[in-house]
Amino acid sequence: MGEPETVSESEDAAQPVEAAPQAPSPSATEDLAARYYDQLLRLKAEFENYRKRVDREKADLLRWSHSILIGEFLPIYDALDKACQNIEENWDAVPAPERGGHPELSRGLTLVFKEIGKIFETQKVAVMEVLNKPFDPKLHDIVGVIRREDVNEDIVLEVVQKGFLLEGRLLRPAKVRISKKPEKPGPGSPGAAERQHSKSEE
Repeated sequence: MGEPETVSESEDAAQPVEAAPQAPSPSATEDLAARYYDQLLRLKAEFENYRKRVDREKADLLRWSHSILIGEFLPIYDALDKACQNIEENWDAVPAPERGGHPELSRGLTLVFKEIGKIFETQKVAVMEVLNKPFDPKLHDIVGVIRREDVNEDIVLEVVQKGFLLEGRLLRPAKVRISKKPEKPGPGSPGAAERQHSKSEE
């Protein structure tokens, strides 16, 4: 049997000895904590921005669906508005019950129209006041012009269809007729030759 190998003290000393892990210095620990804290603040800010964006998109979606629903009532409002105007202007012409008239029906239409107006008010729907005001292309649709010498141009003189605002935003533009100055006759317009001839005779 062979002799067991022995390791000399010199050979044992030559083998590398693993160094014990050193604890991070206080400055390195503070830097790491500051970096983690900065990342945490950024994540918090990003989450807050995301939450605000979601809330804003939700509010926009609700407002859009609300405007669609209110828009469905506008033709009914227009019809009742016109009916009530006709009743008011021609109330004396409504026959009495003994003559086959139905004045209670006219009063009922007026009451229904007032109730719809109250509903619009609670839903923050407002009729635009545009008569005798300057034309605004963002709020008005021109359907015609009225020639007037005594009025400045681009003033709303007639409202063909009322416009509405929902919470201060445009729901439906108003259809209007605006003022324009009378057109000056040109040399080739009808009657221009007669006017020129009368001037020469003078």
